[in-house]
Amino acid sequence: MGSEDAQHGSHAARFMEQPISQQHARQEQQQNHQQDQQQLEPAQQQSLSYLLNIISQVAKDDPTGVFEYPVDGGLVPGYYDKIRQPMCFHSMRTKLQAREYRTWREFAKDMDLIFENAKTFNPSQHRVHKLAINLQRNARKLLQQAELPARRCVHALNPDGPAAAAAEEQAQILCCARDDARSSQLLLAPTASADADEAATTAAAAADGTAQEAAASLLAAVVPPAPE
Repeated sequence: MGSEDAQHGSHAARFMEQPISQQHARQEQQQNHQQDQQQLEPAQQQSLSYLLNIISQVAKDDPTGVFEYPVDGGLVPGYYDKIRQPMCFHSMRTKLQAREYRTWREFAKDMDLIFENAKTFNPSQHRVHKLAINLQRNARKLLQQAELPARRCVHALNPDGPAAAAAEEQAQILCCARDDARSSQLLLAPTASADADEAATTAAAAADGTAQEAAASLLAAVVPPAPE
């Protein structure tokens, strides 16, 4: 292994060295999944299965399991010094089964985080970096295609109910719209601070209106679907 590989490590290395741990983890995950399914209403069980299948569809392009489990810091020194929000497919499944995803945006963000972390830690020429680019492209395409039914599934699994999930989604959209408006004004860099404040206020108000319209459409679509 070269000095670069020794420094950055390969996510895949730990899976070759820990096959027994993998098997035990899968067995434990299956047992937890069965227990969680028994505690859910039929529509919620269907929603959970639909979302788990999305993760499986993305993970099938990762046959060696590079992104399946958390990175072993002992095998990849310095990883957790650089990556402060680790994420993997196993962690996403665990969060789903624990009903920790309250909105679709949170689910999609975690999916993207898996690959962003890999690209951040590994150099651009590293095979894990290249694999992350490929999976991220496929994942984004899949999430875009499945967004409407998947969003409803996440809403159905929200512990406080679909209406609460839609309201939280609306708040997140408004927050992002305000942030985008402020960022746009900073990039324009007006010469007069008073003009900048006025422009930022105007842009934020306009963004709020657009975001509220988008959020309103989400509130109208909170009935859990019947995924096939």
